[in-house]
Amino acid sequence: MITRTTVIKEILKRLDPTDITIFIGESLCEEAYVNDCDTSFYIPNDYPIGLTFALGLALSTDKRIFVFSSDSLFLYDASAALQMAVSECKNLCYVLLNSGLYLSAGGHPNIFPTLSHSQGVFFRMGFTSFVFDSFFNIPGGLKEIKGMLDTIIGPTVIFVEVGKRRGKYKELNKSVSFFSERLKNNLNTEGTALFEPPNINELDFVK
Repeated sequence: MITRTTVIKEILKRLDPTDITIFIGESLCEEAYVNDCDTSFYIPNDYPIGLTFALGLALSTDKRIFVFSSDSLFLYDASAALQMAVSECKNLCYVLLNSGLYLSAGGHPNIFPTLSHSQGVFFRMGFTSFVFDSFFNIPGGLKEIKGMLDTIIGPTVIFVEVGKRRGKYKELNKSVSFFSERLKNNLNTEGTALFEPPNINELDFVK
């Protein structure tokens, strides 16, 4: 089974230079940091703030926001995922890496695999959804990822099933202030006219 590190690397290679990527959770951030790029931002704790942060960014920029999370962190923060689903943010994509385990807590199983048709759950929340497993499991499949990413209009969730072991990882060796300043600089550069954030005052968020 493919590792989270490899999935992150292959998706990052196919994103546009203006796209912002956010990684949530200590172990996932360390795996993403192996393939660090200037548009990456890390939230290396397991408190349920990452999805809310991504939503706030998507509401304030026309850049595409790709937020990466494990299935276990989705379970922690399902309420924020619901807010994302109804946000009308065309520039927001949620990449959900499914292992069925709490990889940062000794590999104990979580309840995500027991959800009845998890893709349907997200569809009912309001997301459009894609399953990327086949791209990583069939010969030549990786060539199709770029085309799919270019056509995605959010709010969208991308499912990828990953292995039950951690991939390569690297400890974050820079401060939060460094990554914050880098993100600020990237948000100040020119974005794209393809994705306009909605007017937050016109949205009916779930209370």
